[in-house]
Amino acid sequence: MHIYPVPNQSDNYAYVIVSEDKKALVVDPFDVIKVLSTVKSSGVAEDDVVGILTTHWHQDHAGGNIEFVERLPHAKVWGGSSRVKALTEQALVDNQTIADIIPGISLKCIHTPCHTQDSFCFYLTSPSCPEGALFTGDTLFIGGCGRFFEGTPGEMNVAFDKILGDDKNVPGNTKVFVGHEYTAGNIAFAESILGKEDAELGRLNELLKNNSGSVIGKTTIADERRWNIFWKDVWQRADKYKSGKHDDVLGEIRSLKDNFRA
Repeated sequence: MHIYPVPNQSDNYAYVIVSEDKKALVVDPFDVIKVLSTVKSSGVAEDDVVGILTTHWHQDHAGGNIEFVERLPHAKVWGGSSRVKALTEQALVDNQTIADIIPGISLKCIHTPCHTQDSFCFYLTSPSCPEGALFTGDTLFIGGCGRFFEGTPGEMNVAFDKILGDDKNVPGNTKVFVGHEYTAGNIAFAESILGKEDAELGRLNELLKNNSGSVIGKTTIADERRWNIFWKDVWQRADKYKSGKHDDVLGEIRSLKDNFRA
């Protein structure tokens, strides 16, 4: 399994996922021309693009679906609800699996409602990538999470601690591929709570500096559990948040982030 990030708009990321026999899936292909250019440069013919995985219905993620299937009418479109544009398959359900969605690559669909109620993370594995890859859309960012537009702090706590925080669902060594590159801002915000001397944030900051300001595909879900301020085990490193109801704390931290300016 080979994964090609496709930056688009100001800070979004789409992805092209290619199997060993040159079949492909795409994730959130807003900029269709740019995504298909990446498909071509990866050695995949357009006829061998199987379809689209849509993380949620928002325009900056699903907005290219209609144009994509007009260009590639054979392509299937998967997503979490009928709000996803150009949906061709039945709406996904939690823990739905598709073996060999493209040859040698298997998919598990993980429902993480909060940013939107149809938000899904996609966990893909293959023999060539046994640790797997997790495509998180706007649920999880590197060091952060999406706004709670359609959900509650309780839902995001479940998504992080009970679902993405459990190795039975997503092993710790799984590589993370997010929907936006917000890492620098997320570090600055986390430092405002944990302090600039926090070792895990320092590790992330160093990684960011050594990779030209983007760490897409260079971190794991285990890393997130150690440096993401929206994870309970991380925010509890701050004296202020060592106690308190978890949902209330997460709601307060999200509100602080919504109004944060570095």
